[in-house]
Amino acid sequence: MMTLETDAFLRSADVLRRILSALLVLLIAAGIFVLWWLMLDPAGAGRWLARAAGYDDGLASLQGAALGGLLLAQIGVWIAVVWQARTVFQGLLLADAVAASAAARRLAWFLWAMLLWGMIAHALASVITTWHYPVGTRTLAISIGTGQITTLLAALLAGFTSHAFALGAALWQDHREVI
Repeated sequence: MMTLETDAFLRSADVLRRILSALLVLLIAAGIFVLWWLMLDPAGAGRWLARAAGYDDGLASLQGAALGGLLLAQIGVWIAVVWQARTVFQGLLLADAVAASAAARRLAWFLWAMLLWGMIAHALASVITTWHYPVGTRTLAISIGTGQITTLLAALLAGFTSHAFALGAALWQDHREVI
């Protein structure tokens, strides 16, 4: 009869859950900081964000606030993805393959949403940062690069993992019914 050694697996799942929890705290803190910064100085925040993205800093306050709003939305998407990834590991720690499967399926959907939102946000940011340029020199940039390909692969992997967890849960249930 085959025995499974789960201690190392559970330790790894716990470490990853803790890392994701710490990342969640950092993302929430970053979101609060950006919100505070935007309330305090939207024009300054926008200028800094534009310079960080490689654009000049001649933005109006409304452009700065719009860029900050995009950044807050992106942080929100990251919070949702990290929260859901943390839930996958929580399900594994509880030895609940059904919960882990459902969480991995939701994680895959969040990753697809992150991919789509990231591409839309990048296009919007390019328009916002060049809106004050003369007509004919404004930019609409659509980016498909390493970040998007990596997110695509992560979404596919999370979807596959959710099916593997569901299959494992079904096999375990069948095993328990036989015994």
